[in-house]
This record gives sequence, C-alpha cells and structure tokens, in this order.
Amino acid sequence: VHTGFQRLNKYTGGYRKQDLVIVAARPGMGKTSYVLKCAIENCKMDYGVGMISLEMSIEQLTARAVAIDTNFHLTQLLKKGFEHKEYFATYTQHQERMNHYPFYVDDSGKTDINDIVIKAKLWVRKYDIKVLIIDYIQLMGDRSIKGSRENELSSISRRLKKLAKELDIPVVVLAQVNRECEKRGSSKRPLVIDIKDCGAIEQDADIIEFIYRPSEYN
Repeated sequence: VHTGFQRLNKYTGGYRKQDLVIVAARPGMGKTSYVLKCAIENCKMDYGVGMISLEMSIEQLTARAVAIDTNFHLTQLLKKGFEHKEYFATYTQHQERMNHYPFYVDDSGKTDINDIVIKAKLWVRKYDIKVLIIDYIQLMGDRSIKGSRENELSSISRRLKKLAKELDIPVVVLAQVNRECEKRGSSKRPLVIDIKDCGAIEQDADIIEFIYRPSEYN
C-alpha cells in the first residue's frame, strides 16, 4: 500500500502485506499527521484503512485529516473559523468527497492488545481494510503478561507482527522516542535504542521509520 509519500515509496516499495512498520519520534514531531497522510492517500485509491487511536479523539483526527487533504489550515478548522463565506462552499465540497473515504476509526480507548486484535479482525472481515494503523504502542497493554513493562511491550510487539501475518496486511504502529536522544551532544537524530521501553521492536519490525525535524532543535 501507499506510504503517502512518493519518495518513501521509492525507498521502501510501499508498505507490503504482513509488514510491521514502526513510526517513531519525540512528541510533537508529526507522527499522527504522517500516518493520516498515509491513510488519506490509500482511501483515495479506495483501499480501506483502519485506525485505532489511543490518544486523540475522532474529532481531533477528523480535523487533521481535513487539513491534510485540503487547503484549509488546522487553525481555521479548530480555532479561528473561516474568514470568507466562499470557504464554506469549498469546505462542503470537500466534505462530500471525503464522506466516501473507506476510513474506519476506533477512539474507544480500549488499550489491551486482545481488544485491538479483535477490532482489527472485524474490520478485515467486514470492510476488507488493506492497512491497520495504531497510535501508539506505549499506550497499549497486555493483561496476560505479568512482570516488567518491557516484557509486556515485547509481547505486544510480537503479537502485532503475528497480527500482520495473520491478516495479510501491513500494520503501522506509532511509537514514542525517549528523551535520551535530546541529551546527546551531537546529532539529536533518534536511533532504534531510543524507542521507549521496547527493545523487542528491533527484531519484530520489518521497517522502522523515524521522524526528525532539525528545526525543533536549531
């Protein structure tokens, strides 16, 4: 499926069936906006997309999706409103177009991996989704694992890879990067070891992507 970005498609060949893709970054770097762009580009090709949001509400995600897919700024949609009447007509046209996107969102806040697996299987059976997005792994839990948080997240990582293989679709999972990368004296670019509390990701993931914006530090 489409990554949402032509240049990334060139490097990765797109997200392939059974891939576990990790998108990691510090807070505020644009992880959610990145995966929403991926979702929208696939919806335009009539590929069903399922997104489980453990952080943002469906209203917040909708506003961001509209801003990404139109010329409207997020500030216009959430805070200031439209300055000119003709913007309302344009917005209505976009609304009618986007209403047909096969985009399914769960913002119920159910964080257990078992609930997420059940929802993903339902979407595949009912809507034939071609990609699953989860925002984000550190908010997930696994009731069946007793012990350290790292063991719990390692189990979740393995379950997500197994889910991608079982459903035969790519599963794109967001992850937080810890503060250690910002303490480094030279480059602040995040590394795999910086992914918070989850050492197993390195062996489970097929693709690990980092979002890094130098302007945040310079």
